[in-house]
Amino acid sequence: MLLTACPGEQPEEEADPVKELIVGLSAPGSLDPSKASTESAFTILRTACDGLTALDPETGEARAALAESWDASDEAKLLKIKLRPGVRFHDGRPVGAQAVRESLSVVARPETASPHASLLSAVQGFEEVVAGTNPLLEGIKVVGELDLEIRSTRPFPDLPAVLAHPSLIPVSRTEADRPPFCAGPYVIEQGAAESDFRLKQTPAKVGKNEAYASDGRGENEVIVVRGFGSDEEAFEAFKGGGVSISPVPNTRAAEAEALRRGYVLIAVPEITYMQFDPAPEPPDPRVRRALSLAIDRLVIIDAAYGDRRPPALRWLGDPEGEGTAACEESIRRIADVERAKQTAGASGVDLAGLKMPLIFDTAEVPAVVIQAIQAQVRDSLGITLVPSGKEPPDFQAALGERQAGALWLLSTTVQTPAPDDVFADVFRTGGADNRLGYSNPALDAVLDRAAKSPGKERDEAFLDAEKMVCQEMPGIPLWHEVRHWMVAPDAVDFEKRDSFDLLGSPVLRHAKAI
Repeated sequence: MLLTACPGEQPEEEADPVKELIVGLSAPGSLDPSKASTESAFTILRTACDGLTALDPETGEARAALAESWDASDEAKLLKIKLRPGVRFHDGRPVGAQAVRESLSVVARPETASPHASLLSAVQGFEEVVAGTNPLLEGIKVVGELDLEIRSTRPFPDLPAVLAHPSLIPVSRTEADRPPFCAGPYVIEQGAAESDFRLKQTPAKVGKNEAYASDGRGENEVIVVRGFGSDEEAFEAFKGGGVSISPVPNTRAAEAEALRRGYVLIAVPEITYMQFDPAPEPPDPRVRRALSLAIDRLVIIDAAYGDRRPPALRWLGDPEGEGTAACEESIRRIADVERAKQTAGASGVDLAGLKMPLIFDTAEVPAVVIQAIQAQVRDSLGITLVPSGKEPPDFQAALGERQAGALWLLSTTVQTPAPDDVFADVFRTGGADNRLGYSNPALDAVLDRAAKSPGKERDEAFLDAEKMVCQEMPGIPLWHEVRHWMVAPDAVDFEKRDSFDLLGSPVLRHAKAI
């Protein structure tokens, strides 16, 4: 039977099919922000949910999100926050100051067992919440429906940046059998498989968020996240055409690059370094500088990683950037053997025949790295490094027990690109990433000055602190870590400079299916 339209009637136009952006990640685990612990979970949460602040992908500076504005006072111990009006959680509840206080307090509670509770350790009342004597952080005060104050026990100028961390995303409520009710451009729904999720554009009725384009509703109608057992499996799915964006395991980087189109390499602030165990006391600083000068970073990086990591020539700044004059005296791309010998000789310490344990995590460090460091230090200075490789659980246990006179191969744990997290926590007495107990009161004083100072003064104080570290050399930086990704150029419009953030994760809000 032939069907025709009646005169004067127009045939109905077929709606354009929904274009789905399909992303492959390692299985994310929990998406409850207070309990999330994987990079995959953080990528999903950053895409779907708004934090109080967001980090600019290019600069790492905190910018407005759920918080419309904020103001620090009392030497950065008090942060006054004004929330953006007219924003609702995905269950329709307005985003207000009381909900924010409750969400942040949940992260600190012992029953939550949040892996990132320490982000709030400087907030007044943290210890009481951890001890279970108060369910709410006393330092967070609700002063109006959309106004709150956060008071810290010490200067905390990086708090606006820390509040952008995915673990601190405010939620209306969470339920064991579904993703969280947050506020942001996408509603998270469970997919067909346990580790799969669909991020659907937030309905307009939920409320606008003027912090982002399209009223904060996202560039895509749907983002499909397929959770795989590993980055290996996600990469294989990309090669087979099943996903448009996927991570690439370090071991498959050469293969990914050979695909010619779509391979992305991102250097991140995280640094792999060698640190001296300070017990009973570390060697003369000149010996530490000599060891640093004896190491040829480019040779090791090329042998172990195919020239896919930038050498770490300083502790602060762009991972791809050059070192400072103060750090250049102790840190070189290529070994300076003569200067290493002169520096060692000036110490008056006889290094010939000296033996030092070199302790490392076998899951993180390839054997070729250890072999190269051994050979360079032995041939330049006559020091014998005795390798002691340990499986991850044993390595962590050994860190707790320590070993006098040892060298440890470590990596910084970067949660935000702020200098306090990237650098100060490694060397400040009692710092969250100071795993060997290094302590220098003079350095602590400079770091405290940086924490209390605004703007340019703060930057100059951190540079002074970096100069001290490069002269003392309690840790020898080796190289920056990197993240590898594949992005299908024929399926994703993802050409903006800020398509990846400073921590190496894709900014899926800026990716559009084509």
